[in-house]
Amino acid sequence: MLAISESTGRDLVRLFDFPADRVTVIHLGVDRNRFFPLDEAGRAAARKRLAGCGIEGEYLLYVGTIEPRKNLERLLLAFDRVRRLGHREYRLVIAGRRGWLCEGFEKTLAGLPAAAREMIIRTEYFPKEGLTDLYNLATAFVYPSLYEGFGLPVLEAMACGCPVVTSNTSSLPELAGTAARLADPTEVESIAAAISDVLADPVERERMRREGFRQAERFSWEATARKTLAVYRDEAARQ
Repeated sequence: MLAISESTGRDLVRLFDFPADRVTVIHLGVDRNRFFPLDEAGRAAARKRLAGCGIEGEYLLYVGTIEPRKNLERLLLAFDRVRRLGHREYRLVIAGRRGWLCEGFEKTLAGLPAAAREMIIRTEYFPKEGLTDLYNLATAFVYPSLYEGFGLPVLEAMACGCPVVTSNTSSLPELAGTAARLADPTEVESIAAAISDVLADPVERERMRREGFRQAERFSWEATARKTLAVYRDEAARQ
């Protein structure tokens, strides 16, 4: 049995009583030809492209489907809290389509103060090539999921040089290493504090960028393919 993370492998053993010695963990990869840091000219061009989509100025970024597992209700509340802590210049860009059970998200959004709602930008569709722009120009990428089997957007953001705030649960600490700021996804205050700390400390953001590059380099599709092929060859040899 192939698992895409150590966390998923443990879940297979725990939930399905799968033999631990029959689980092989092979991480997914990040496409470095698509997700990479832009130079100054590239950033200037990206600003123009994003401005055409109504995205300007400093912003926090979330990329992914809107569904309960992604924990966006708490992200909205944390964003409002971050503003109350003094970071009022930042927008929150939510780039992702509506998934299942979105009612809670919509209700929470509607319940925010008008000043906070006005700083939230939603785009249900964003062209794949535009994600590189979004990651590069974001001040921080926030991914507070309650559960992820892998959490590929974390690595995409790191590969683009974007500091990451993510959850301390499931596979996310495994992917993030020491490059990201981790928060308890069940606590709004924990998410807000992690975001606020990153926004308030440019030196820490620079450290997170540098370490994020190195962390993302550990995950490549070439390695995924090579390890997967080796597993199939081993299994074939046993037959």
